[in-house]
Amino acid sequence: LDDIKQWYSEDNGGAKFPVPTIKGGKRQNNIVQPTPAQERLLQQMVQDFEALPMIQDPKRRNAERLRLMDRARKISLDARAVNPHIPGEEGGKLSVTADNVARIYREWDEHKGTQLVFLDRSIPKNKGDDARLAEYDALLAKLESTTNIEEQDDIQEQLEKFDSSEMSAIREAQVANWNAYDELKRQFIARGIPENQIAFIQDANTDLQKQDLFDKVNAGDIRVLIGSTPRMGAGTNVQQRIVALHHVDVTWKPSDIEQREGRAERQ
Repeated sequence: LDDIKQWYSEDNGGAKFPVPTIKGGKRQNNIVQPTPAQERLLQQMVQDFEALPMIQDPKRRNAERLRLMDRARKISLDARAVNPHIPGEEGGKLSVTADNVARIYREWDEHKGTQLVFLDRSIPKNKGDDARLAEYDALLAKLESTTNIEEQDDIQEQLEKFDSSEMSAIREAQVANWNAYDELKRQFIARGIPENQIAFIQDANTDLQKQDLFDKVNAGDIRVLIGSTPRMGAGTNVQQRIVALHHVDVTWKPSDIEQREGRAERQ
């Protein structure tokens, strides 16, 4: 991108490459205090972390460490991402997100300003997910059972079309009776955003459906689009009216954050 900016400037008499700048020059952080349920879960998790040295087997200890790290990310999102039976509480990350989205929605109502909400965890179950997860699991099982190098390479190549984090989130969605996407949508509606102006990227499963959804966002008919990094990344051309982009959770790789923000920071 830096090279493109330089070439554009040289070819256009020093003009600046037409990419919008971020208000304030950098991301705006929102510090959210944990709810009482989150504090209780975090205290228990700290105790579990402190008990890790007691596990003698290194493989089991590392597996438990990864499980606790994953649990910590869920807790930071919402206590119900860990235990869906926990009653809803005032405050928390989803409520703060809903407040911000609703405020910006009203500020830009005259121009039909649109917003992207990125969330990789606690996604809704989609009708096409069962087949995708079954194919993914079958490939993993096949990879584990074969010792043929050429066959392993072929399976690895097939697995590249799947995002392991997304598959994990889909697996969670199959067993949970609560998800953050539907909760966000409920809170958006409660704050005055019409239901027909809110969409999930997961609802568009074909190229035709995606293009129809993108057209509606660019026209301002859909004002809030919620999606995950893999599903709302490269190829998501909805930049015509974007006025805000929200990171509800963080990714493992900084490049994924840049990929998210590339949906808005573009011509």
